[in-house]
Amino acid sequence: MKISDKNIYISRKTFLKGLTGLSLFPFLEANAAAAPASKFKRMIFISTPFGMIPQYFKPTETGKDYIAPKVLKAMDHLRDKYTVFSNLEHVNTGNGHHYVHTYLSGISRVHTAGHPNKNQTIDQLAAEYVGNQTRFPSLVLGIGGASEKTSWSRNGIYIRPETKIKVAYKKLFVQNSTVQKKENMDLANNKTSIIEVLNRQAKAFQGKISQKDSEKFAEYTEAMNTLDKKINMKKHWINADKPKVDYKLPDQLDMDQLCPAFFDLCYWGLYTNSTRIISLEFPIHFPTSSINVNGGYHANSHHGQSEVQLLNMAQIETFLLENMAKFIEKMAKTPDPEGQGTMLDNTMVLFGSGMSSSTKHSNRDLPILLAGGDFNHGSHIRYKKPTELTNLLLTMGQNFGLPIDKFNVSNGTLEI
Repeated sequence: MKISDKNIYISRKTFLKGLTGLSLFPFLEANAAAAPASKFKRMIFISTPFGMIPQYFKPTETGKDYIAPKVLKAMDHLRDKYTVFSNLEHVNTGNGHHYVHTYLSGISRVHTAGHPNKNQTIDQLAAEYVGNQTRFPSLVLGIGGASEKTSWSRNGIYIRPETKIKVAYKKLFVQNSTVQKKENMDLANNKTSIIEVLNRQAKAFQGKISQKDSEKFAEYTEAMNTLDKKINMKKHWINADKPKVDYKLPDQLDMDQLCPAFFDLCYWGLYTNSTRIISLEFPIHFPTSSINVNGGYHANSHHGQSEVQLLNMAQIETFLLENMAKFIEKMAKTPDPEGQGTMLDNTMVLFGSGMSSSTKHSNRDLPILLAGGDFNHGSHIRYKKPTELTNLLLTMGQNFGLPIDKFNVSNGTLEI
């Protein structure tokens, strides 16, 4: 059905009110323009809400001859494939849970004034660059639950993770029927018609608004145009068959099965080029009984140096790193289907958190590990003074091919 102006009408008052709510348009995270080939084909960002117990994750020694502490031992057999960092943090943010979401941006959601891209995260900036080259410009996933709001759009909108693995699997690999494809195309066409009507009505108000509202009007126009591009991107993929994979979800989906299943989903999503950008969150709340730990993740994170709870956290964190290590190892053993080397050679894997010590609510000296790519891995790098984590994000973005010389509050790049 073609949508007409009679079907949709907004008053000038309603339109102006809507201009102040442009955060309702989280559509600037995707760009329809084709991007050239990048040095590294893929990026995956893995996050935990409560950081890592510092003495269990951070080596005491620096360089290549460090001794892996209790939790990091889970990955020590892959040492030549990753780098551990100390003294990386978001220097100008405060402490506490309400700053954990700055992990991939360096900017608090309440301190975005003066930042043209608000608190956009690096994964969503990269998704813009990828555009419609893949079915999904990015995937934002949560392992059975939400975390600390990891991904944010250019308009400062929180990108909610898909936490149900069966839903994510269906979107990636289950073919739509002919009827479903037609319904999806009709819906996309209707959305396009609605945008056309709203744009015509908006033009009628353009000469009747203040200078301040004019600025919001420009943002509105940009958001609507980008939404239109995003819908056209979806149209491009509606009738395209989804890839077939040699992977089925496990029958049991307790955490001991769910966590590796999500990593497998990420592997196949990248391998099939369904996406090149993934953000994967470990959830705040998950029952730990399936990994033989008493008490939940959140409860144990506030350990107060309790010996029992510290040991519980070590077991939880070891479980997380063991699963990530299996993912990295699988990527390292898989020839890249799109070029030379292995999938890990052409994928940057960043693990970390916006918090360092949960029991102290500290956001200083964050736990950061970078794997993959052709970096000079195998070391523990400790910077002499607190160094902006956004410098590492900028370095990754440039290596991915983003045409940027600054990312949010970065003040340089890092040599690795």
